[in-house]
Amino acid sequence: MCVDYEAMISVKKSFAWAGVEQFAPKAIQIVVSILLARILAPADFGLLGMLALFMAAATVFADSGLSASLVQNQKTTRDDETSVFYINIVLGFLLALLLCAISPFVAKFYGQDLLVPLLCMQSISLPISSFAIVQGAIMTRAMEFRAIALITLAATLITGAVGLGMAYYGCGVWSLIGASLAGNITRVILYWAVSSWRPRGKLRISNIRSIWNFSSFLLYCQLIGIVYQNMYSVIIGKFYSVNSLGYYNRANNLHMLPAGVMSGMIGKVAFPLFSKMQDDKIRLLAKMRQLIRISLMCSAAGMVWLAIIADPLIPLLMTDKWLPAVPLLRVLCYSAMIFPISSMFLMVLQAQGHSKLNFRLESIKMVIGVIVVLCAAQFGVLALVWSAVGLRIVAYFINVWYHVKFLGYRWRDQAFDILPTFAICGVAAYLSWQVALFELSSPLLLMIIRSIAFMGVVVSGVILLRKVFFADLWEQGSEMLRHGLNKLHRA
Repeated sequence: MCVDYEAMISVKKSFAWAGVEQFAPKAIQIVVSILLARILAPADFGLLGMLALFMAAATVFADSGLSASLVQNQKTTRDDETSVFYINIVLGFLLALLLCAISPFVAKFYGQDLLVPLLCMQSISLPISSFAIVQGAIMTRAMEFRAIALITLAATLITGAVGLGMAYYGCGVWSLIGASLAGNITRVILYWAVSSWRPRGKLRISNIRSIWNFSSFLLYCQLIGIVYQNMYSVIIGKFYSVNSLGYYNRANNLHMLPAGVMSGMIGKVAFPLFSKMQDDKIRLLAKMRQLIRISLMCSAAGMVWLAIIADPLIPLLMTDKWLPAVPLLRVLCYSAMIFPISSMFLMVLQAQGHSKLNFRLESIKMVIGVIVVLCAAQFGVLALVWSAVGLRIVAYFINVWYHVKFLGYRWRDQAFDILPTFAICGVAAYLSWQVALFELSSPLLLMIIRSIAFMGVVVSGVILLRKVFFADLWEQGSEMLRHGLNKLHRA
């Protein structure tokens, strides 16, 4: 009992620091992006969005799933870790050269000559980041989230300061590139300063081959996911204006604050946690369901709340020049409601070593996604974004399929865990929209009224149903409140 209690406390602390790591940097990023949006033009963000697919794919190749294998495998050797370290660095340099080589073709594809120097400069971040991949993986496996959170926070602050400084002095789109490079350099320096790990083993190709059995399918999955996530940017950038891509880019980044925070928290803590439970399916299923019930309410409520305040929020924060991003943001919020828990299902498969099954699921989703997006592209940017809602729903059922088979996560259990949250958020959204339909001269006042109404209904629903559907959420919330009150009392 003592061991279980200590383990529970450790997990809660890990979630708390993972939350700090995810929320604090993303909150800073949102503030910085808002300030940058007020200074820069939509076309500047559109140009960077045109590079998103190439940079994301190259980043995945530079890692090749090797860092995840270090987290999943609880018995890696020093030679394993050293081999991964050197392979990551070599891949980082090679991929940077490759991106520079293909930059003229990328510029020709989009019809934007400026993309040549932009892509070459941004590719420098690949070899830089490669120097800290292993340290990050080892600290994640050890669940040292306090140190990771502080590193991420410091790097984010440097990124924001450099980006805002360059934008203020008229650097335009180059301020976005400079900010990214500054953040990566800071992150590497801090990981080397904090982590005691050094590449003291030997580089052995045989060790990479053994790790590759797991990481190869993870690499394929990540590549499919990258293409799947960035195909909207490619299509909008190719067939619509650079401004349209800028609006989509800002809406997409803004909606990922609540969804990305929750998904990142789950990913940081749940993957190493699930990896430790991989041989105990009963315990694994129980922990997964608990995380689903807690995280879904947070992510769904956050996304719906952002959707209902989008129309006063965007012009208030980023000026009227960004008004075309409002409908895109609202629809993207709907698409991301179940994103964190859908990703959790894939994480559980990875933790059990089923990277090949992950590849199969991602391949199925990729085929469906390409067909749907190509059909929707004919009807405009908004239709493209609406297609993301349908694809996320399809992805949920695809991702959960093997858990019904392997873990016994029955469909009625899923309904019990998920539908009450959707019902409460739906009722709260409808009522908050109705009470604020009257004309108000102040966008800030409208936003406050809708927020209060929405949060009031959500909290009331959780309180009324706390003994039936939201026992886990109520218990965790009550404990956090008691802990906070105790700290205030001691202070």
